[in-house]
Amino acid sequence: MKIFICKSLEGFSHNSRLRISKIFTLLMLIVLLPVIYSCAQQKASKDSKMLSIKKKQHTKNLVLGEYLEEINGVNLYYEIAGNPQGPVVLIMHGNPGINSYPYKQIFGKELEKELCLIYLDQRGMGRSECLKEDTSFSIKVIAEDMEMLRKKLNIDKWIIFGHSAGVFYSYQYVKKHLDHVQGLILVDGGFKGPGLLTALKILTGKYEQRLFYDKNKSKELKHIVYKEGPPYVQGLSDKLMWDFFWFNAGKHLKSINVPTLIITGKYSKIYGFKKQSLTMHNKIKNSKLLIFEKSGHFPFFEEKKRFVKEVLNFTEKYF
Repeated sequence: MKIFICKSLEGFSHNSRLRISKIFTLLMLIVLLPVIYSCAQQKASKDSKMLSIKKKQHTKNLVLGEYLEEINGVNLYYEIAGNPQGPVVLIMHGNPGINSYPYKQIFGKELEKELCLIYLDQRGMGRSECLKEDTSFSIKVIAEDMEMLRKKLNIDKWIIFGHSAGVFYSYQYVKKHLDHVQGLILVDGGFKGPGLLTALKILTGKYEQRLFYDKNKSKELKHIVYKEGPPYVQGLSDKLMWDFFWFNAGKHLKSINVPTLIITGKYSKIYGFKKQSLTMHNKIKNSKLLIFEKSGHFPFFEEKKRFVKEVLNFTEKYF
């Protein structure tokens, strides 16, 4: 092409040849740009379809239903529910002794439209096998139960949802298995225990806490937890007490590089979780902090509509 242009310009002055060459180059660009743009659009469309297909492969090996299976040496109850094409979210409940039932009752119907939720009754709780005297029970063991469940279900990566004590389990899991974590949803929990002074206040009954913005909500939630669902298991909080008091995942926060949604209630007053949420947000790179203005320790209950909206916005954006 270059030789042809040069030959066809013989007889013209040097400056004329330069002007004609520039005009010819410009005309070629005008002709070729639509073709280049069309190819780019086709590639982008193809890539978009590939991403869309990839999103729809989250639960290809999972079967919806309820299960009671031996995992890590104990029989654990779990339920797989929701959208079989959605991102997989493991629900880690709080308060040793309760179970996953209240979470399903409160927000399951709404979140299951878009997400595939795995409700786990942690070892010794709810519909899982009761603990024997010699059964291991600690934050580390519960985190290993989570990993054993992931392997059993053949899930590559999942989103971990933790509330209250469930946030501790989530952090313990992340410390060892971050490569299998797609994202985190951490609701009114902390990365470290309350420490010695608060521990002494709790043990002596002098610790004052606030769990609700609207105290009238307390009766409604207690009915779901203690009347509707499986029986509360007494004594498990005592077994994990010292584990909770001395737990500290602070040095691992900066290493977390997955999308993280942190939610706390403005009126939450329990173990300094609200203050810790701000620290978590400042240290976890790709995190978003939301403070629910009319909530205490249970934002997903007191402000359910906003909670559902924010969680779905988060999962839609990243997964």
